[in-house]
Amino acid sequence: ARLSPRHEVAATGIPSPPASAAPQISNAARCYTSLRESRTAVIIVVALALFTDMILYDVIVPILPDILRRVGQDESYMGLLLAVYAAGLLLFTPIFGVWSDRTKSRKTPMLLGQLGLGLSTWLFIYSRSITLLMIARFLQGTLRVLTVNSYTVL
Repeated sequence: ARLSPRHEVAATGIPSPPASAAPQISNAARCYTSLRESRTAVIIVVALALFTDMILYDVIVPILPDILRRVGQDESYMGLLLAVYAAGLLLFTPIFGVWSDRTKSRKTPMLLGQLGLGLSTWLFIYSRSITLLMIARFLQGTLRVLTVNSYTVL
């Protein structure tokens, strides 16, 4: 009696798996894949990134005078801190824009930007000198470029 093609043995002597034996995907992987393909999930992630980015500006500007007093400076440094932020944006937009365009996924620049914004905001909050405040604001402007470039395209 001849065996069905499903049970035939290859020339190497090893039975070939049935054609219907596709690799099993776990429920977690299926859930992750469906989230990545969901427009709603993408919109939520982008909205959270935009919220985090904008809150840096909307929250920091009103409390700048208090922060400057804490480090022993007057309000005349407010303009400088805003200018340093803008300088970071201006200088690094072309550089990070090209890098972001050359990456396969916008996820990496966006996540690095969010992580960097978090760390630079932490530095800003805990700074005890005007120099550290300026470095933190420059980093915030620089790293904002990564998040803005990424979610603008998405």
